[in-house]
Amino acid sequence: MEDRYIVAIDLGSSKIALTVARVEGSNVQVVYYSEHAAEGIDKSAVFNETQASRVLATAKEKAEEALGISITHAAVCMPRYYVKELTNQAEMDLDPEKAITIEDVQALMGIAKDTCEIENPETDVVYDCVAQSYSDGEQFQIKEEDIIGLEREKIEGNFKVFIGKKSSLKRIDSVFKKVDIIPVKYFTADITAHAVLSKAEMETGVALVEIGAGVTSVSIYIDKVMRYYASIPFGGKIVTSDIKQECGISEKLAENIKKGYG
Repeated sequence: MEDRYIVAIDLGSSKIALTVARVEGSNVQVVYYSEHAAEGIDKSAVFNETQASRVLATAKEKAEEALGISITHAAVCMPRYYVKELTNQAEMDLDPEKAITIEDVQALMGIAKDTCEIENPETDVVYDCVAQSYSDGEQFQIKEEDIIGLEREKIEGNFKVFIGKKSSLKRIDSVFKKVDIIPVKYFTADITAHAVLSKAEMETGVALVEIGAGVTSVSIYIDKVMRYYASIPFGGKIVTSDIKQECGISEKLAENIKKGYG
């Protein structure tokens, strides 16, 4: 059996990172990681496709050479800024003699995405959709883990829908097309939380603050569900820039001062 790999690429404001993991059954092991100084990325979004693709091509070439593989697909993060939060409801009729499945829940989420009233559909698109609670027509505030398995005629859901710029996704597609990689795009706010927070933290209530080079975001979790997300175009890169301008020193020295003295 051939080895199976998962490739993830982070288009950050200060660095473009490429990670490769080998999958063996239920085991996932990171076998390669590299960082490259970012070009063409601003506030976690692509603004210069040519510059970004040049860095990504180098990262891809080095990873393929090190592992002896060909990278054709990769998971990539969507921008964390210019993201708006909306609410939407969706309902779906079911066969009362069959139990609700995860596929039914996913179909309901698809309805919530498709029926969301976007203010500017020409420029904006749904990045992600997170269920807040479900109802079976009799009881409300049912968790996803409890709605699955019920035998009901109808299922309803309340959702947070996150809206971002279409142009940002098109630029990602353009960059990856230049390096012959098919991108699988994810809104990373929820994914990051599941990677770094414990179930107990997410259940009792926690705020996850992610400070990047160009964007700072906060995600709030209660009862294991993301209840709120927001971001601002301010990160470590701006702090470095302020030190550089105020002190009249090089960017490298300003970065070292920031890291050394907080």
